[in-house]
Amino acid sequence: VNKVLNANGLFIAQPVYFTRPPASVQLFFERFYPFMWSGELNGLPFASLSQAANNGGTRMADWEMSKWAFTRSFKYIGGLPVHMVQYDEACVKARDLGKKLAEAALEDAEERFTVTAFDKYMGTDGNPWDCLDGYVDDLTNGTRSYKGSLVEHALSHGTVKKEEAVNLLRNAAEELKLMLQYYEVGDRVKAKEHLIKMRTYWSPATIKEFLDDDLNQ
Repeated sequence: VNKVLNANGLFIAQPVYFTRPPASVQLFFERFYPFMWSGELNGLPFASLSQAANNGGTRMADWEMSKWAFTRSFKYIGGLPVHMVQYDEACVKARDLGKKLAEAALEDAEERFTVTAFDKYMGTDGNPWDCLDGYVDDLTNGTRSYKGSLVEHALSHGTVKKEEAVNLLRNAAEELKLMLQYYEVGDRVKAKEHLIKMRTYWSPATIKEFLDDDLNQ
């Protein structure tokens, strides 16, 4: 843990199995889950290389890396999906990627860049992973509408009971409705703006209702 906390850059080179990162890489990322909340790894320069020699799946594994970098608020430098048929060309690209990461690490040693929620969700932090479609599907429980969404279900079924959490959910509901309105007409920028606002209510509400008592023990 201390090695990562003291690092100025992180490079993941991984073999690809079943079109996904191997279990060891997932365990590595899960080990640092608490730092999503403390923010100590926010802005850490990150790059990855995903390699396969058989059926491939490197682009899907690379996509997964960009998603995980998003969730950890890393400063995304780049990802390189490589099949062995591309080996010679990939060696040149890998050196270039390593150089970019090294340069970012030197800058990080001077001052760490902070990845804001706006940077992450609007995609202005250089990370190619677009969060909007996945969040819409998840928050609406697959309905793509307010009715049947997690927020609507919690409010209509009374599954969230603490007054403060309920009030937060009501605010989240209004932002979710606006997000879905803009999403439906294809205005992804406005939809993301309301997604950011919605999460400022949704996350605290669920923490207050389901986690607060355990966290304060």
